[in-house]
Amino acid sequence: MLWSTDRVADQNRPTLWALSHGTDEQAIAISPDGTHTAVADAGTIYLSRTGSGETAATQEVLSGGGPVPSGGLRFLGDNTHLVSAAGDSLVLWDTGQLTRIGTGSKVHVPFGCHGCPPPALSVAPNGQWVAIAGNGGQALTVLNTAAGTSKIVNEDVIAEYFGLVGWSADSQTIYVVRGTRFEARAAADPARVLRASPLGANDTVLALSPDAKQMVVEREQQIEVHDIASGETVRTLTRLPSDEEISDRWLSSDNRTVAVRTVAVRADQLEARIFLIQDGKIKDVPGENVLDVGLGDNVLIQRRNGTLEVWGQGADQPARSITQDAGFMPAGNRTKSHPVISRSMIAQRRSDGLVVVTAADSGRQLGAVDLPPGRAAEKTSFAFLPNASELISVTEGDEDGLYTRWTLTPDTWTATACRTAARDITTAEWQQFADTVPRPDHICDLTDTKPEVAAVSATEPVRSAPAPAKQPPLATDMDGRNPAYLTAVDSARHTVTVDRIELKDRAIVNDNPRLRTLGIADPVRVTTVSDGIPTSASIPVTELAGFLAGHPAAGNGRLSTSPYQLQVKNGQVTDMEELRVS
Repeated sequence: MLWSTDRVADQNRPTLWALSHGTDEQAIAISPDGTHTAVADAGTIYLSRTGSGETAATQEVLSGGGPVPSGGLRFLGDNTHLVSAAGDSLVLWDTGQLTRIGTGSKVHVPFGCHGCPPPALSVAPNGQWVAIAGNGGQALTVLNTAAGTSKIVNEDVIAEYFGLVGWSADSQTIYVVRGTRFEARAAADPARVLRASPLGANDTVLALSPDAKQMVVEREQQIEVHDIASGETVRTLTRLPSDEEISDRWLSSDNRTVAVRTVAVRADQLEARIFLIQDGKIKDVPGENVLDVGLGDNVLIQRRNGTLEVWGQGADQPARSITQDAGFMPAGNRTKSHPVISRSMIAQRRSDGLVVVTAADSGRQLGAVDLPPGRAAEKTSFAFLPNASELISVTEGDEDGLYTRWTLTPDTWTATACRTAARDITTAEWQQFADTVPRPDHICDLTDTKPEVAAVSATEPVRSAPAPAKQPPLATDMDGRNPAYLTAVDSARHTVTVDRIELKDRAIVNDNPRLRTLGIADPVRVTTVSDGIPTSASIPVTELAGFLAGHPAAGNGRLSTSPYQLQVKNGQVTDMEELRVS
């Protein structure tokens, strides 16, 4: 039971309730916002949400940290980070982190019908935004992947569902079909319609050109390219026979490729074709026994015989075929595996509720990550971000929908294991978990690792910290606010190299080529500007270069087209704000 201290308390009327454990807890902590409690009992920590009345949310169990003495448990500034003492160790817990390679946050994606497919996803070219058509297409949610925040448009107009079509090249505009309208909406504020144009009553929009000036449309048995501004037909790609109709459509997360399945019943047999459309060109692919299609840098075609074909863009035949087990083949009403592909990896759902990651070149399974339990897994969609090394998933669930992000690079996995162990990895451990022989020499370079107790998941504590990194000489003449271009990020040493500039009336009047090296906070607060609307997020240093490059890359040795106003204190960058210059 919890009582508020801002007024006279009635001992018989607690302000809030939370779940505890046993009758002899050794330590207790309350989050700063009062929404969570944590109690330690016999070496196990029990985390609970608070609530009014005697019914509180179920507990989360944090084990493996060791016995906690009285006063040895504290929340750290929010309701997801805990620190506990155990002997001569400090253990840091991150309950918002699903695993050491994955983070999760809530997202408002309304639940659709039980028979509806999972939400549709469309990833912006810079990877900062993900558009989600949930609730069977009645709601549009735009998620900021860096901040984990989202904005939703839920107009609930009958027969005017949202259909995702694509993004502008600068990632600031999302294009959707809404009833008989083609709409451009602001990514930072999806409720704002920037412009709209009418569609024909029988038009089905299939894809958008990279410059957002043309779209591919199916109209009265013809697949055509239309000019968006004038509505005129630019050219006809193919004409479908009168007895053939479109049954399925797949759009790649980068919006560059669309696959269309057409079906027809001829001589009591169901005949199917697959059309691949990219950059206004169309290709016919054998459509027999196609179960599912995945689109990305390459094309995946999953056939009912258990074969997963990998097609290169524009290829006349598959580059390779991967034989899969029955766990990837739906039985009865079970959901499809929904394969997606990046440059080097394939991810798809398996019947045991895991998303399995496979090497695209060899078909070797690299590992698996957990989906939400139960039927929630069937209402989950996933996609690779443009950096090809991170996988995201979105699960429907109203206020309790879930956005998850996994880092899938082996270097990151190894670095995480090293930070966790705070020592080198033994040969036995390497062979057990990496499943490769021989073990590399000196897997962990602890001298180049930032001194910290790594944040871990609720079931994986970290006990000690690696040695400090050796830092290069840092610039000492940039404390305060300074405009500059970023040219390099060293995530191991936690430094950035910058090209300092001078501004007058928001124009660059002196571009000083001298480069300076600064320390940088981890994470660092980054503010970007879209359509005049600033958006702030805390970006880990390991992700900063990729984040800036998505705005987009500028060339000339710079990480982004825009300079940033840097807030520097004692030679360390603590805050970055994007500048719009002429």
